[in-house]
Amino acid sequence: MTTELKKLELRAGYIYLRYDGSIKKKDQMEPEHAYEQFVDFFKKNPSDKLLLDCSRVDYEVDILKEHTFGEMVTPRLSPFKKIAVVASKSVAPRHLHLENVLYNRGINFRAFWNLAEAVKWLQDDAE
Repeated sequence: MTTELKKLELRAGYIYLRYDGSIKKKDQMEPEHAYEQFVDFFKKNPSDKLLLDCSRVDYEVDILKEHTFGEMVTPRLSPFKKIAVVASKSVAPRHLHLENVLYNRGINFRAFWNLAEAVKWLQDDAE
């Protein structure tokens, strides 16, 4: 896995993380890699909303790995009221599958292809 955390900041009501890089089929998707990079920041800047900008990450992960990854990260995502991920449309089926996996485990997670739409959803308290 060659993803790198490029930006981590507190924005208007949510934590913003941007990752760049790639995840290939041979890579092991481990929640520790993604989680530990921002856990200290989260402790200092608590928020119940999270935006993961993965629009610059190339994916070649099979759906079974993504399903397993979704199951593994569920406990770590439970503090968040809403989680949005922004990705390119080329990975739409995989992110929609991950959305379903997390939703079925009680996580309010939505996949978007547009950053502005993701921010609007995060900031809408009606949901």
